[in-house]
Amino acid sequence: MKKLLSLFFALATCLLMNAAHFIIDGIGHNVANNGYALAVAYYDGYHKMDTIVIPEQAMVDGEYYPVVKVDAQAFKRCDEVRCILLPRTITELSWDAFSGCSGLTSISFDGVTTIGNNAFEGCSGLTEVTIPSSVQSMGSNVFLNCTSLEKLTYEPTNISSLSKTWLSGVSLKEMVIDENVKVLPQNLAYRQTSLKTVNIPESVTHINSAFIESGLTSIEIPKLVRSVYSAFESCHQLKSVKFNGDIGAIGYGAFCDCPSLTDIEIPGTVTTLAAHAFSGCISLKSLKLPPKLSSIGVRTLAETGLTSLMIPASIVQIYERSLGDNPYLTSIYCKRRNPLAINSDVFEGNYILDHIIDTDTLYVPHGCRDKYIAAEVWKDFGTIVEMPWGDVNWDNRVDVIDLNMITNAIIDPKSIDTPTDADLNYDGKVDIIDVNILINLILGLQKTD
Repeated sequence: MKKLLSLFFALATCLLMNAAHFIIDGIGHNVANNGYALAVAYYDGYHKMDTIVIPEQAMVDGEYYPVVKVDAQAFKRCDEVRCILLPRTITELSWDAFSGCSGLTSISFDGVTTIGNNAFEGCSGLTEVTIPSSVQSMGSNVFLNCTSLEKLTYEPTNISSLSKTWLSGVSLKEMVIDENVKVLPQNLAYRQTSLKTVNIPESVTHINSAFIESGLTSIEIPKLVRSVYSAFESCHQLKSVKFNGDIGAIGYGAFCDCPSLTDIEIPGTVTTLAAHAFSGCISLKSLKLPPKLSSIGVRTLAETGLTSLMIPASIVQIYERSLGDNPYLTSIYCKRRNPLAINSDVFEGNYILDHIIDTDTLYVPHGCRDKYIAAEVWKDFGTIVEMPWGDVNWDNRVDVIDLNMITNAIIDPKSIDTPTDADLNYDGKVDIIDVNILINLILGLQKTD
């Protein structure tokens, strides 16, 4: 019987403790963590404090308990509060925790790991905020309609993706990314059209979907970056892109629907252009494909302003509609000596239903015209032109520029994109024999057949 009574009183005490709340200096607290900690529950508003300091711990019945959480709607619409100082013991800000605090101008939440939905919605007095490295998850609409928020500092976190609405109604003008950040989370600056520039630190290795629909006008991509999957999709004001390092692939949709893009140089190390990488770049008039490129994805170069394109000898796969909807593209230079088997829809699009290649010109290596005339799809080009023998730089003439290029290629084979262009006798190497052939071609002493 005594054991049953003891159990009953223990259970009753536990239930009482869990249901209890305490007011300390105008701040209501609830019991959290099964009675081992406290959560800030509400602010009574009667004390009219413009600065609120939440202590690391509070005394209840002679014992100290850590304060670990700000409950849902704890400070909702406390518009007289200007500054809230949170202790590092607090790890969670629940939904609507500070929503409607229109007078709030300063808050720091170092140590917080979880930020709930709408936590700072309508905090129209906030002008800048820092996302500390402690944060592991953030909900949607966190800073919804924080209309004065113009500066965001982002420290390294474990967050891989943010909600598309986390900054809805915000017009950032400055974003500071900590120099230790390695991965930029998806939707970091989603639809931040007032953000014109951002410095991506050298530590960053992945920029996946981070700046979709932002207002960036130019960007430098650090040398350690290895992934740019949808990184700058629909950045309508983006004009120039500079890569500072060696990257292996331009990811899916990386610069898709960037209609102002005119200046970009793809690094020579790129081997893959993924689907939609440059589709919709209607101001892009010229683009040099890297010499080691092996694959061009679905609609990778669709709907551009390209007038001509040189396909490197390294290419092994061109996917469907990759060059579709390009009304200005009238010249294709293909460096492959053997025609690549491609589908008939490579040059077809969604809007210009059939790109009429029978009016376009295809330029092919010396001695390869007959092969292309016999090859499916390639044979449909209106004109197939064989480049002159010895035309190393593919400008449709043989001159001293080609001689300089072939001489440099002997000294430094890396000085020329496609060494086979300089191998005039097709013996698999570039040497003095090729130089002599070119000299004779220039002087008219060598037959061109």
